[in-house]
Amino acid sequence: VMGFSDKLFLFVLLPPIIYESAFMMDRRTFFHNAGSIMLIVVPGVVLSTAVIAVGTVAAGRMGWFTHEGREPLNFSSPLEASLFGSLISATDPVATLAILSTVHISPVLFALIFGEAMLNDAVSIVLYQVLRWYGDDAFSLSAMPVVMVDFLGIAVGSVLVGSGVGLCSAYLQRQVMGRAGHSVTGEMTLVILFGYLAYVASDACNLSGITALLVCGICQRYYTFYSISHEAQHASHHVLKLMASRAEQFVFLYLGINVFLVSGEADLTSQVVRREWGQALLCFAFFEVALCVFARLVMVLCMCGLANLQRKHRPSHFNEMMLMWWAGLRGAMAFALAKDLDNEVIVSLTITVVLFTNLVQGCTTAWLVRRLNLVR
Repeated sequence: VMGFSDKLFLFVLLPPIIYESAFMMDRRTFFHNAGSIMLIVVPGVVLSTAVIAVGTVAAGRMGWFTHEGREPLNFSSPLEASLFGSLISATDPVATLAILSTVHISPVLFALIFGEAMLNDAVSIVLYQVLRWYGDDAFSLSAMPVVMVDFLGIAVGSVLVGSGVGLCSAYLQRQVMGRAGHSVTGEMTLVILFGYLAYVASDACNLSGITALLVCGICQRYYTFYSISHEAQHASHHVLKLMASRAEQFVFLYLGINVFLVSGEADLTSQVVRREWGQALLCFAFFEVALCVFARLVMVLCMCGLANLQRKHRPSHFNEMMLMWWAGLRGAMAFALAKDLDNEVIVSLTITVVLFTNLVQGCTTAWLVRRLNLVR
């Protein structure tokens, strides 16, 4: 019987992917462009979610996807459309890095694209959590100030947890492990366990584990990394990259299998049954792909335009904006959040968008870089 738990995604597969991205990033280029990245990430995710939610609800209420009196989503409320918009706005850092590693672009452009991919996962999951907690009440005018405060509270609390655990890791590594003698296995184990501790502790406090893990990874790379031996520093690059790549491969393996399975359980020992797509749902999926591409285009143009106002020395050109738009690949995070919702329609829509962005956009990104004359 084919079955899969979303807890396996959230607590086993996702942490090494996010942690490796945070621990191995280019700190100097990232922090030099942190203002522009945060402007693209935080308001950008909210804008993208809003565009997808409004477009989905508007098309649904016009009856475009009604089949035999049934609707694929509840279009009377913006909740389900907003949940889908929040989870599908998360771009995948590993898929994005895999594509960008095949081309040579400017370090600043690379930092903007990869920095956004790494951080907007955290913003997406915080927005997703807030929408799930409040439900339809999140869209009432009286509740919006409380929702915004909770959104900021989760973000700030997660940052505090992640930074606190990261600093404790650095202190313990220097004071305890340094006196006890260096052990590559012990040092690597302690580094990884503290990263996972930040994730679990933040999740237990109803905060964002992804945000805490990102901040903890950055703190550990900035402080803990220089307290461990040179052998452990060298091993960390290979161990973390191996863990992240294997987790991502497993995610996409299951994602590919899931496309060909009927909803629910399927016996692979007898036969593999293709997923049953209704005509209305198929049209709905194609519509959502186009809407997600459009929403990202609107987000990139608006947020990069605002970022250029404070980037006097190095504004983003139109060709660079087009690459940022096209390089927004979806992956593990979007699929994990969709599975957590336990809504087969949203899972199907997410699979469609993930496949399109990886197979179509991913395969044409290198060609687009050459076409836009962005090769260095």
